[in-house]
Amino acid sequence: EELSALEGMKCKAPFKYEWGGVGYHSAIILGSELGEDDLVYVKAVFMHPTTKKMQPCPYFLEGNCKYPDEKCHYSHGYTVRLDEVQDFSDPDYSKITEGCTVLAKYKDELWYRGIVEDIIKGTEFSVKFQHCNDVLLLNLHAVYPLDEDDEDSSSESSEDEDDDDSQFTPRCLEEHNVPPSKSSHSS
Repeated sequence: EELSALEGMKCKAPFKYEWGGVGYHSAIILGSELGEDDLVYVKAVFMHPTTKKMQPCPYFLEGNCKYPDEKCHYSHGYTVRLDEVQDFSDPDYSKITEGCTVLAKYKDELWYRGIVEDIIKGTEFSVKFQHCNDVLLLNLHAVYPLDEDDEDSSSESSEDEDDDDSQFTPRCLEEHNVPPSKSSHSS
């Protein structure tokens, strides 16, 4: 009964990137189970997926995905230990002002960092995406305010794991004792 009470709860769930970093993202708990190691595990679906591996499979959510979890290109939920999950706090949309950094939903249904260029009637936002410099007019449901911690950290990285993300290059290079090349740059 206690485990089933977790279903539908919002939380901050960890996501481990292929490059080794871990970021906490807003998620909803789909289910839970007691593992063989006597620890509680939850399956979470991310509300603001920043990579394709985080993006919920629309067919799975409807119960119609023909692929098993490991073969589907989308997420069937991300399993983490319950003790790794953090409390969810409601976003403060009043923090969205012109010039602030937000997560915003792009045409590919993924969420990327963007700068609010203009606010129209308090419910529509002109957002310039940092990954491509496109400017889109978005409604309130496609914009998510970042906490001050999120703005300074890499926990909400909007780059695919395979992409060259210069803010992580130095750490990766240090781990493998590779000197930085002229092509790596800071942003």
